[in-house]
Amino acid sequence: MKSFRSVMSSRAFKLCSIFSLLALSMSSCKEEVHQQAEISFYHWKQDFSLDSNELAILSDNKVNELYVRFFDVTLEDGNCVPISVIDFNKATIPYDVIPCIYIENRIFEGYNSDLDNKIFELVSEIAELNNLTISEIQFDCDWTSSTDSNYFQFLKNFQEISPWIVSATLRLHQLKYPEMTGIPPVDKAVLMCYNMDDIYDLETTNSIISNNTLLSYVSKTPVYPLELDLALPAYHWGLVYRLDDLALIVNDIETDSIPNYPFTMLSSTKYQADSNFYFNQTYFNRGDILRIEYSNKEVLLECAHTLKRSKQSFKKVIFYHINSQYLPSYEESLFKEIADIIH
Repeated sequence: MKSFRSVMSSRAFKLCSIFSLLALSMSSCKEEVHQQAEISFYHWKQDFSLDSNELAILSDNKVNELYVRFFDVTLEDGNCVPISVIDFNKATIPYDVIPCIYIENRIFEGYNSDLDNKIFELVSEIAELNNLTISEIQFDCDWTSSTDSNYFQFLKNFQEISPWIVSATLRLHQLKYPEMTGIPPVDKAVLMCYNMDDIYDLETTNSIISNNTLLSYVSKTPVYPLELDLALPAYHWGLVYRLDDLALIVNDIETDSIPNYPFTMLSSTKYQADSNFYFNQTYFNRGDILRIEYSNKEVLLECAHTLKRSKQSFKKVIFYHINSQYLPSYEESLFKEIADIIH
């Protein structure tokens, strides 16, 4: 074989080169095969339940796991206390469950070093009671410069006692300014692309999601030094302003019923109460302003393309949240379309 190679003709050499280039080209094509990002959903209700419409959405989008809020942690009389603990109602759950724990930021103004053990024990107890196998846990805390060191220490301590993958939520400003906000010591983070703008400002157009706001945070931001998943909104709500201040947040608002009540339409999303009345189980005073905010198809697709053009990459898209109240607002193919753009 060695002598054959030594006397290989020029023509044979060219053919070999062509085949080599072809093989490289085919290999390159295989590497560039486009794969859709994995789709998942948050479940954020205290009583775990999935109706037929929600199950259909999960099935259509080949969802294998759910990010389920297990409980919140708040302060009561100076003690860390779990509230709104989930009740699985003995449901059989055909999905991998990732517990989500919301921790109030103020807790880390004075860190209780035993908090990690308490959370680990409660999550383990809930999992055992409901025959759940846990492989990952997600912490949601909007840490600040005054709490970052205590929060990060909590995360380190939790990883030492837990066999699970630990992930943490990441806000847009924390993505853009890691040198100022710090980088959480976790296995991965999920970028929260909702609740972007000032909810307290009456003049804000849409506090849930805005492509212009997203652009300002991601367009020139370097690659974040943690593996990232992405969270996008799939909900709407009503914000009630009284004397120019935010008074109420109305979830699950029935927007189709607004014309049947004494509102004056100020814009396509803003209404003023003309008298005192109840609407959507909420009491309105005369002069109150109701602003409806959506995460509709157009802005979601805009944001998906913006994120695609950014330097960040995402393996998974998690939509907040699975709820039949909101699902009719979205076309069946939208979640797949977004995931296809993102990856």
